[in-house]
Amino acid sequence: FDSNSNRVVVAARNVSASGRGTVWVGQITGTDVAFGDTGLQFELGSTDDISMAFDQNSNKVVIVYKDGGNSNYGKAIVGTVDPSNNTISFGTIRTFASKSVAKMTITFDSSTNKMVIGYSDLSTNPSYSGKFCVANVSGNDITFEAEQTFTKDQDVYYNVSTFDSTSKQIVFAYTYAAISGEAFLF
Repeated sequence: FDSNSNRVVVAARNVSASGRGTVWVGQITGTDVAFGDTGLQFELGSTDDISMAFDQNSNKVVIVYKDGGNSNYGKAIVGTVDPSNNTISFGTIRTFASKSVAKMTITFDSSTNKMVIGYSDLSTNPSYSGKFCVANVSGNDITFEAEQTFTKDQDVYYNVSTFDSTSKQIVFAYTYAAISGEAFLF
């Protein structure tokens, strides 16, 4: 939800368009939602494992995803919602992981005004380590700080994250070895 424009933003892998990353902007009225354009593409290649968060400091939407058209690298793009016509414009696609990744999650940390991107590092096969990087949004661009590890050698799958405003920590929840789950505070 983009609280600045009072619009919902949905990003997905558009299967009917060769898996391209596509976004829709909608306006909620009562219990109905009306979407603008029929779908704006943010990535022309095949995408997967899409996650999105709203940066309350810059009033931007940030989408992270696995770029299937480029060796499954981790990518991010910043979007600005136009509420007058329910569309979104994008900055430049940036790479936060130049290696095969999956299961992206992104969360806004309001105590630092930064985004935190979590993902499974598939390059650490046979065990997929849980990694994250801190990201800074400036205008329609995004930059990344050094990659860090939140868990290794545990086959990290199905990442989700949230920000706890009371403790001012990011919580990563994930399953590992596809059989059990853990949570990690950052």
